[in-house]
Amino acid sequence: MPKGKKFATFKEFWPEYLRLHSKPVTRAVHYVGTLGGLALAATGIALSAPALIALAPVFIYGILFPSHPIFEKNRPATLRNPVMSVGGDFKMLFCWLTGRVRSEFKKHGLDYTGKTGNNQNDPPAGSSAPTAETPEVKPASQPIGSKRGLRGIFGKRAKTAAVQKPAAPSQGSQPKI
Repeated sequence: MPKGKKFATFKEFWPEYLRLHSKPVTRAVHYVGTLGGLALAATGIALSAPALIALAPVFIYGILFPSHPIFEKNRPATLRNPVMSVGGDFKMLFCWLTGRVRSEFKKHGLDYTGKTGNNQNDPPAGSSAPTAETPEVKPASQPIGSKRGLRGIFGKRAKTAAVQKPAAPSQGSQPKI
């Protein structure tokens, strides 16, 4: 998602939300977190315990946020589009419960399996694939736990470098058997 991009409608936002959740493990974490938070809120309502109701969003996003830098290597959509992102969480959960997640990904031309690589570097939903004029770009490798790595995910964008094919080893460098 372009930095600071705001969407006028949820219909525009939804394909971008899916792109940022292309890996099945990230979606699974979101389902568990959202369902757990809803159960916590429902328990709070049933027991007339406002503390449990207030704890529900903390629980949900305490689980959902870390899944993005760990699995997707991207920033949560909530940081840029909080209201639409909550809607995306609930729509994705509803689509999963009704067996429509795969068809939603296909409808928007996105990979459901997450095997196309780091979706943060995939073209935004609705744009074309990299060409010779616009080569594919991958992020510079940074450990997640480092300050620089976390800034690259949650703060400043990580610097990128064009992907280059490794040079073929020369015959003289191969050990003889």
